[in-house]
Amino acid sequence: MKSPDLARLASLALLILAGCASTPTLDLGQPGKSLAYVPGRPSFDLEAAPNDAEGGVQISISIPSSSLMFVKVPSGFEAHLQIDLRAMVPRTDTLVGDYAWSDTLFAPTYEETTRDQSWLITRSIRFHPGDVIITAEILDEATGKREVRSQQLRIPSPNELRPFLGRIILQSPTAAGGWATIVPMHLPSNLPRLRAMARIFGLQAGIVDTARLTLLRFKYADAIPDPPSYYSQYLQSAGEPRNFWLDSPDTIRSEEQVTNSGDSSVPMLSLELAGLPTGLYEIAIEAPVPLGSGKGDTLLTEKRVFSINSPSFPRPSTLRELIDAMTYIMTPKEKNLFAKTKPAEAAHHIFDSLWLDFGSTKEQAADLIKRYYTRVEDANKLYTDIKEGWKTDRGMVYVVFGPPQDILNSLDRQIWTYDIQGTSQQVQFVFRRQIVGWGDLSVQTYILYRDASYEYVWDRLVTRWREGGVH
Repeated sequence: MKSPDLARLASLALLILAGCASTPTLDLGQPGKSLAYVPGRPSFDLEAAPNDAEGGVQISISIPSSSLMFVKVPSGFEAHLQIDLRAMVPRTDTLVGDYAWSDTLFAPTYEETTRDQSWLITRSIRFHPGDVIITAEILDEATGKREVRSQQLRIPSPNELRPFLGRIILQSPTAAGGWATIVPMHLPSNLPRLRAMARIFGLQAGIVDTARLTLLRFKYADAIPDPPSYYSQYLQSAGEPRNFWLDSPDTIRSEEQVTNSGDSSVPMLSLELAGLPTGLYEIAIEAPVPLGSGKGDTLLTEKRVFSINSPSFPRPSTLRELIDAMTYIMTPKEKNLFAKTKPAEAAHHIFDSLWLDFGSTKEQAADLIKRYYTRVEDANKLYTDIKEGWKTDRGMVYVVFGPPQDILNSLDRQIWTYDIQGTSQQVQFVFRRQIVGWGDLSVQTYILYRDASYEYVWDRLVTRWREGGVH
């Protein structure tokens, strides 16, 4: 192996990635939530939750800078939005609330308009009590583009007859000493504090019971897909990759809390979540509460799914993330070497040496790094579902092969076609559309049909990466 010089390629990779532009696309997950974003469209996340027993609802909208069109003004840059909010009775055309307002977002520099950071827009609104569908529509005045998000919600009345749990809200502390709602499904891992909170409405004052709050972590978010040529009888018969592990989450934390104390009519349950490693999580609440007047108890339940990602997601920003994403072009021996290597100083050396071996010069190695990790970032933007996009089947193919020459969509599948460079041959990767998970974990994803016939073309492309031949 060639010896890297003092200007380390791993450090160079991080600097290169810090300057890459965002080019995300849209993929809806939980109600009201986006899993990725569309440039030039006002893609946003919606959170609506009752905040008192008088029909008050807290509306929170999170919208990333990269999905907006900012216009130059003398003091900086502005994005002008029109926001329409409606509340409808489910399965009817009955309108029970209608609000509209304008909002202007200001950024002092152009760089701030292109970052992946999000703006938080909040409103406290009163609606007619009952079950409603809250729908928010945002118009970006500069582009004329619109986006819509919806969320079902139960709004309490002052004389609520049956107790119920409000939505589980994720919050972080503000500089003023309060708590701000965190709206997106994907949260950065560098939040100093994080809590999950839910209120119980309609509970008779003075009645005391306990609720169980449980935090679960799913293994699926860590799973890296098998290569296209992977074959087993299981895959052929069940049609599912072996790493869809959504049915066996690990319990990270579980505790009981009093559901009511004193004369509070809207008790609050909360669970501290700070310090969580990256991964896919679910917070679940079960609260058995008495109905009163000898009517027995009822079990109130509520769940909320969220993921913890790198602070710079969708861009890999640490040496560990760079190494993990190299998995598709590393040999088993190299993967094992990284797994055994400590401390990070030694991993830095191995990372640099590998990429210098892939490129004939330091400049070519740096170019390969930029190409490879730009694809990783793009895969995160394009194909993230309930795990990082580069860890999905489509993300795996995209990272190694790049954008397909042709995409054919049908009702139940997607076919990607690539021309094999240097030959007259083509290869087609066939992905089956499938709904994975359930409830808030239910998202649409695409699973690659694996076949031994892919082995030749896959090995050919991996070899080209390792020989510095990818352009």
